[in-house]
Amino acid sequence: MTTIGRLRRLSASALLAGFLTGLCLRAEEGAPPEAQAPKTAGLEIDVKKLEVRADATVCLDAGILEYLACLPDTFEHEALFRVRCKPSELHLGLLLIGLKPCPIDPLGLWRRKARDTSRSRVRIEVEYEQEGKKQRLGLSRLLVNRRQRSAAVPDAWVFTGSFFGRRGDRRVYAADVAGGVIGLGQDDASVLQLGEDLGNPYQGDEQGLEVDTNTVPAKGTPVQLIVTPHRPEAREKPEPGAAGAEIPPG
Repeated sequence: MTTIGRLRRLSASALLAGFLTGLCLRAEEGAPPEAQAPKTAGLEIDVKKLEVRADATVCLDAGILEYLACLPDTFEHEALFRVRCKPSELHLGLLLIGLKPCPIDPLGLWRRKARDTSRSRVRIEVEYEQEGKKQRLGLSRLLVNRRQRSAAVPDAWVFTGSFFGRRGDRRVYAADVAGGVIGLGQDDASVLQLGEDLGNPYQGDEQGLEVDTNTVPAKGTPVQLIVTPHRPEAREKPEPGAAGAEIPPG
């Protein structure tokens, strides 16, 4: 096994071990019985609903994409969203709702493997407020497939996970340093990836993805990215003419 492979294998167990340590500390402090998971800045983990929510902001409303989400001051010029949470904490949240990373490999075989690994496939939705009403729609609906513009972007998101490495004398989670959070298969350090190879937008006008200017919320709009286990039967039912499925008042 390669060094990178060993690092990837260690990543999930190390993150989970850290969480278990946190659980012990919380128990000693008298955590309430309904407590599910630690709260971190910009991230909500709901183990019962099998749902992870990450606070984000729309940072691009037109143009080609190299990432779907990134950390502040990294790839905002080529990413749709900027997130607040640390990628390592997002990785932990996905483990806590029962997901299993399917690491990227140099030959691209991970895409085929992910199709057969249900615990690695996820659904990503975007929730935001528009004209006083909450909207919720699949992430893919904000994107345009440049290879075949009339075709829908596949809802094929995969929890690949990042990996641990060294930065000087510190052991770091790669995505926390690199800044990519949701990638398009070009960067193996991102936590989540698109599981279809649609090409690199910098290598041709008919490759990769770009922002769908007809559906994307305005630049600067606060949103929540909602990650749940993939369920084949899940289908959106937006109102006719609406950008997304309106959420009825709770």
